[in-house]
Amino acid sequence: MEKPSKIFMKDITPYHHSYRRLLRIFLGIGLAVIFLLNFLPASAVALEAIEDQIKSAMIINFIRFVKWPSDGSDHGGESIIVGVMGADSIMEVLKTQEGKIIDGKSLTVRRIDALKDISQCHVLFVGRSGEWKNTEILSAVQGSSVLTIGDTEEFCREGGMIRLFREKNNIRFEINNITASKSNLQLSSKLLEIATMVTR
Repeated sequence: MEKPSKIFMKDITPYHHSYRRLLRIFLGIGLAVIFLLNFLPASAVALEAIEDQIKSAMIINFIRFVKWPSDGSDHGGESIIVGVMGADSIMEVLKTQEGKIIDGKSLTVRRIDALKDISQCHVLFVGRSGEWKNTEILSAVQGSSVLTIGDTEEFCREGGMIRLFREKNNIRFEINNITASKSNLQLSSKLLEIATMVTR
């Protein structure tokens, strides 16, 4: 069996490829969760580490299905910057993928400790253990073209764009596309088709 550290996929489909391939990517990740949680004799700590691997893989995969504005507000440069707040374990996993090339840009992972630094990111993952409330973080990023991802229950309803959650031993995601559109981010229709949608 392939080790959890190899869950990241090297040849993920670009934005314009088929819906079927996209569906396989995310269903494959979900099936990995089901298998690992049900058949591996793992402790709670080990299972949490596996879940961090899955969530980190999904965060990176989401990048391929988002278009940032081309008017200079995409931060330019040759890097895609992923910021992490309140989720050190996920940041450690993402750090192992630093330097990965995604759509011609190199992945950079940063720990974000101050609200003023959020706007430097393309993607921001908000965990449960940070010192800031979701509402404070999302208010600070309002108006910036930053893809916000979290895993708390009300994340999308509080103004976040993507929430990761476990359902029946599977990691799923919901999307608030209204918030994404207001931030001038275009999410692939193929991505929206396989997500649970939040309308407020």
